[in-house]
Amino acid sequence: MNTFDENLLPFNCTNETNENRSNKSIEAPLYKGKIFNTWQEAFDTIESWAKKQGFNVIYNRVIRKPDGTFRKRTVQCEHQGDYVTKSTSKQTTTKRIGCTWHINLSEPIAENSFNHVYITTFHNTHSHNLNLNIIQFGDNKQIPLEIMKEIEFLTVQCKMGASTQRQYLEAKFLGQIIYNNDLYCAIQYFRSQSKNDTNDVAKLYTRLLESSLHNPMWKVAIKFDDNNTLTHLFWMSPSQLELWYQFSDIVVQDVTCKTNRYDMALSLFVILDENQNIRLVAQALLIDETKESHEWTFKQINLATDNLYPRVIMTDADPAVHAAIRSTFLTTYPMHCTFHIGQNLIKKLQRLLGQKFQEFLSKFYIILLIEIY
Repeated sequence: MNTFDENLLPFNCTNETNENRSNKSIEAPLYKGKIFNTWQEAFDTIESWAKKQGFNVIYNRVIRKPDGTFRKRTVQCEHQGDYVTKSTSKQTTTKRIGCTWHINLSEPIAENSFNHVYITTFHNTHSHNLNLNIIQFGDNKQIPLEIMKEIEFLTVQCKMGASTQRQYLEAKFLGQIIYNNDLYCAIQYFRSQSKNDTNDVAKLYTRLLESSLHNPMWKVAIKFDDNNTLTHLFWMSPSQLELWYQFSDIVVQDVTCKTNRYDMALSLFVILDENQNIRLVAQALLIDETKESHEWTFKQINLATDNLYPRVIMTDADPAVHAAIRSTFLTTYPMHCTFHIGQNLIKKLQRLLGQKFQEFLSKFYIILLIEIY
């Protein structure tokens, strides 16, 4: 059995003292005109400072240079913006309460030979109370090493699933709170470590989880059944998240029908950017194409984007997808792709109509064009 290195785990695990943690992130004051050597230094400093004040930040507006690197970037409080739902049938929650705190970062082109990054705007005002306890709660909900070793044994040697492990751990470690996401990540980490390295999916698990550890802008979610078998895997990269924030008014979703060696459905989400380029903004591997699986994927998008629903989403007219949109993207208007509608007409009506089918199809598309234009 492989012995895990707690320093490499892609999730929280208690193996440091509070003193060590405080030494790693020395509080640095922020002010307009402050200079950073790199963008990453700027991000790390701002995130650390914000947590010490009692709030989290998100990254919003971005302007890039021709080589793809950052030119300007806006950092905002996670409670930024306003959210208005048009649905009265389902209650929704959101972090958006209109907070105006923000920082603008810029890497000037002129007279900046060392590519320094500057704070050009620092609006240090919140529209809500700061709560350091909430931030510390998120940082401190860690699994003790003793329990991690139990999870490793139960996963690798006993092949035990998540629900059974939870029952066992709660009985053995009375009073210890174990959060679902932390348990899922731990199980998936040890499961992927015990797999053959030639397994592409196992490599994908590990790579995505490690990416999310090094950059919280990576959005990764996993789900597996009681037999420890992967059933759902969702991810959005930081660049995809930026594209969603900017261009998600119209999203196209399509599913490949189990065309890979793992016999899993691949759900893809694409948009058009400002240059009319097709850009991939989210993806998920699913064990099936049921309404429940699509709902799971859409909910992960809502969590990643703080319920930033598309205005319109185009799909292949699958009833399961349509139903999932209605239940999770509450203000989104679902549209069906005319190509897939045409394919369904051929499947369902060509044999029934016989020689009249072509006449019907011509009239159908004439009516469709009239409705569209």
